[in-house]
Amino acid sequence: MDENKFIEEMCMRTPNHDLCTSILRLDPRSKDADGLGLTRIVVGVVEAKAEETLNHINDLIKGSEEQKQALTSCADYYNKIIYNDVPKAIQGLNTVAYWLTGGNLLEYSSTNDELLGKRKHSVK
Repeated sequence: MDENKFIEEMCMRTPNHDLCTSILRLDPRSKDADGLGLTRIVVGVVEAKAEETLNHINDLIKGSEEQKQALTSCADYYNKIIYNDVPKAIQGLNTVAYWLTGGNLLEYSSTNDELLGKRKHSVK
């Protein structure tokens, strides 16, 4: 299947199709990734962007005493993304991979074509 069509099909299942497709089209790992691999890419980008944003918020907190409370609230939100949401998403993805391979994650890449079809998993 054409990689752009596959990305389109996968991103149609998300709440933000445009963001999903832009993230995946920019990442060269998407070319050979299956659905699970594409999801791992998106989760990784979300984590990186959240960390980048949190660092920026923390810099702003240092320089703005009057907006410290509002910025701290924003920082709390991004901390939840980084330390709660992303790990849960990764755990869920690992659980799916574990289930699909009968517990043998080392075999995942070689058995993935039969399990998920179409695309070979190449993203770790």
